[in-house]
Amino acid sequence: MGLFKVYSRLGGQEGLLTYFKEGFVYPKELSEAGVEGKVMLSFVVNEDGSLSDIEAVKSDDPLLEAPGIEFVKGMPKWEPGTKDDVKVKVKMILPIQYSMK
Repeated sequence: MGLFKVYSRLGGQEGLLTYFKEGFVYPKELSEAGVEGKVMLSFVVNEDGSLSDIEAVKSDDPLLEAPGIEFVKGMPKWEPGTKDDVKVKVKMILPIQYSMK
């Protein structure tokens, strides 16, 4: 029994952070309302590296959910998960911290 491995094609955790910093635009309606906080998104990395079943599983404010989901939907494919050298689906949890700073 092998370990599950799954990687973002963005350059690992550091690349994923850079992707968010460079590509995420704080929604105007959230900044105008002063909404900040965290949302936890769940998604599946499929055998071909595509993402599916993207949903918010926990959030500090419901207004934070849709912008995070839309941003993740636009991400490039990931390296598929593997187990014993076989490509498998892997469920991921991604925390997103919204801050106007």
